[in-house]
Amino acid sequence: MNLPAHVVIARLPWCRSVLPVLGLGLLLLPGCFTPRTTERMRMDTLRAVQAGNFPTAVGTTNELYESHFDGEPEEAGGKPAKGQEVLAKQALLWHMERGLIDHLFGDVLTSNRHLDMAGELVDIRRSKGVVTEVATYVANDTLRDYAGNAFEHTQVDYYRALNRLLQAQRSEGLYVPSQLAFTPQVAGATKPPVPFTLNATDDVKTADNYDRAINFARRMTINQLQETADAAGGNRYDDDPFARFLSAALTYTPKPGDRSEVNSQFADVMLKRAMQGYAKQAEVFGTGKQPFLYEVTRRPALVETFFIRHSRAYDRASFDERLAQYGLKADDPRLDTAALPKGHGMVLVLNHVGFITHPEVLDIRAVAAQFRGTIQPTPAEVARGHSAHRFALGGVVFWAKGPGADVVNFWAPIPVPGDLIGKAVAPGGAAFMGFALPVHAKDKPIPQPATVRAKPAMGGAEIVAGMEVLSDLDAFARATLKDEQPGVLAKTMIRAVAKQVAAAQTSREVEQAAKRNNKDDNGTAEALGLLTNLFASTAATLSEIADTRAWTTLPDHIEGSLLDLPPGNYTLVLDTAYGPVECGGVTVQADRLVVVPIRTFTEPLPPRD
Repeated sequence: MNLPAHVVIARLPWCRSVLPVLGLGLLLLPGCFTPRTTERMRMDTLRAVQAGNFPTAVGTTNELYESHFDGEPEEAGGKPAKGQEVLAKQALLWHMERGLIDHLFGDVLTSNRHLDMAGELVDIRRSKGVVTEVATYVANDTLRDYAGNAFEHTQVDYYRALNRLLQAQRSEGLYVPSQLAFTPQVAGATKPPVPFTLNATDDVKTADNYDRAINFARRMTINQLQETADAAGGNRYDDDPFARFLSAALTYTPKPGDRSEVNSQFADVMLKRAMQGYAKQAEVFGTGKQPFLYEVTRRPALVETFFIRHSRAYDRASFDERLAQYGLKADDPRLDTAALPKGHGMVLVLNHVGFITHPEVLDIRAVAAQFRGTIQPTPAEVARGHSAHRFALGGVVFWAKGPGADVVNFWAPIPVPGDLIGKAVAPGGAAFMGFALPVHAKDKPIPQPATVRAKPAMGGAEIVAGMEVLSDLDAFARATLKDEQPGVLAKTMIRAVAKQVAAAQTSREVEQAAKRNNKDDNGTAEALGLLTNLFASTAATLSEIADTRAWTTLPDHIEGSLLDLPPGNYTLVLDTAYGPVECGGVTVQADRLVVVPIRTFTEPLPPRD
């Protein structure tokens, strides 16, 4: 029985093979938004953070990750919603983003809540589930619950420690940040509409907050960095010397009489590891052969100063015996100049600069085609018994769009035997294929570090000090993605080929079914097979979504300066590339450290399209 073409199509197994691929591609997006909408909302969040418009940043983040706490808006400008909703797949990202946004907002209690939940999820998701990992070979990486990168795990505990420290210092009046300490203005930006208030109204005692800050620093180094090193393999990022330095520095924030021997010993170990870590990472990251810039090309001077200062006070004999191990000589002038002047205190100013790079999509597309022909023999060849000879040629042509597309676009066409193209990839003669990879745009050098000024409240000369780069988070992000790309590419290629083979099989089934139902018109059957293959391969391509999820509100890098000051009250001012930033007031006490975290932006983000 001959059936019309539209009836043949209706009876074919498309719903089993093709349409689910399309549906799967839509379901695997972060929430229910298209990639373009997701990127727009992400950039809206960053613009709101840079402008100090934190209610908008909170609302947009809630909407993007389809999550909110009880009494929070589901979207920017929305009304408070009842109940709590958290989208499991994006829960870690939502808690990390909100933890940092609320930290900058000054709402450290909400920030603590988010970061504590993020810390729990990090522990759960550090080990990838076998079932989830296998599923990514079938669909794509966005199917997996976001587990975060190793450097992001460290930052969760970093901000947990800073929050507790800010609460403790605020309760003693040691540091009272200004609004602009966390929401500085770039050129052309409007004044932040929300006044900064450091919310420290929980019932935790000051001494307990100092202890919690130090304990989170311990977790950051002893737990997170150890797990990172154990799982690093050949990855370049396997340590964080700045995290180790800060962990040691935090032990100097409580009153001298409240410092324990255990914490002093911990600081001694962390400072030694920091010295070694900075030297190692300068070798690993700073070779000049990396596809990115690494801005910490040597051990920061303030780290060496703090190391010498602590080591000579903690165990001078052992330290002096092992000077060469830390790159120091007995006549090094820093051994004398590193000492804290008698009766002075310390202020560690940390400037968190810009936004970390975000992965972008490199779309790679290909057309596989088969060309058939016939070689007709000449009359002389026919006379010798030769007959016509049929042949099939095949090839694959690539092109790409996104960062690094120029490399792909210079790939030469790849010849493939025509019979192989026809049997495995494009039984109808042609197939459209493609996949997507997360990549980073080209790196740019950072601007000159800022300068910090401490103005005595009682008058007198300002103390001015330059800052130096202590941590290059952007380089860690780029190195992590680059080291993981070979595995991601291999898995993506396997998945893409498997989908195309499935599409080809569906095409053959369609063609065979059409031939059975319409034996007198093989041309129609072949056309249906070609149409099916093109449709199925396009659907498979659309289901390939690059996993570009990342903690986007993190800074690009961290600058620092260590000021030794006589006891008293001071106003801190940061001189940046776009002008001075008032950072608030600090009270210095003898033999004690105050940590001042600041957030600045070197340039405004591009306006919304």
